[in-house]
Amino acid sequence: MTDAPDFKDIATRLNARIANLARELLGEPNRALSNLRQLRYGTKGSIAIEIDGPKAGCWYDHENDVGGDGLELIRHQKGLANGAACDWARAWLGLEAPGSPSKARPPKSNATEGAAKVKNIVACSERIAGTCVDTYLRGRGISAMPPDSIRYRRFAAGKYGALVALATDAEGAVLAVQQVYLTEDGEKAPLDTKKRTNKAVDGWSERAAVRLPGALPLILCEGVETALSVRQTTGRETWACLGISNIGRAPVPKGAPVVIARDGDSPGSKADRQIGKGPDRARPRRLGGDAASGPGLQRRAAAKRR
Repeated sequence: MTDAPDFKDIATRLNARIANLARELLGEPNRALSNLRQLRYGTKGSIAIEIDGPKAGCWYDHENDVGGDGLELIRHQKGLANGAACDWARAWLGLEAPGSPSKARPPKSNATEGAAKVKNIVACSERIAGTCVDTYLRGRGISAMPPDSIRYRRFAAGKYGALVALATDAEGAVLAVQQVYLTEDGEKAPLDTKKRTNKAVDGWSERAAVRLPGALPLILCEGVETALSVRQTTGRETWACLGISNIGRAPVPKGAPVVIARDGDSPGSKADRQIGKGPDRARPRRLGGDAASGPGLQRRAAAKRR
């Protein structure tokens, strides 16, 4: 058994994740009044949460004349005493509780929580025109405006926004989302986690994909950026499956001609073997037709961008 984190350590960890903590406790901020250094809550922005700069981790409620750090925000919003607030913070941070032989983990997300998370992400997203997503895609040679399945979300990870890709089923219901975190100037955000996929339902990859409309044959890709490049180059219907293992699960209509746009993986690599297995598993059940595999598609897309 190791020593549990002390009060000061918990407070420091909370302050480092103050933007996420604020969303956990207060929900989404007032977009019009928030910026990259400060989140504002309320119709008049009376609650200010400092997320960057020398005061990062501090907050102040101007209506109630109260403020403090992350731990104080928990006490204030949850109505907890010091000890109970620390216990809540440990669970939220995934830290070891005093006297515990193993880490106390927060409860696992259930299907309802996952669906609510996806719904909230979609509700907080907007069109990409004039945003850092537009800048990011143009920097990658993708100049054609994507369909509405590609969105932008402000303050997706602290001060950073995100490209939000919506994986939908045949009826248009969003079953999963992927967020690619970006800086204000359209670069990948300097975070340990560069992108994250959230699911609304189990087995979503067998029913949904990020669908970019076009003419047949249908082209299956692993990632969103690849799919957008291929569609721009070919004009074909292109799906981003959000993971190499999902390509073989894609809900391709029976009888539809399919091309797999590979990422140029080395022959015999793990990715190469997964791609090779995917169409064989999927064809009898979903593809219903021939599946061609083409690493050259991306090379042609890249050449066209240059």
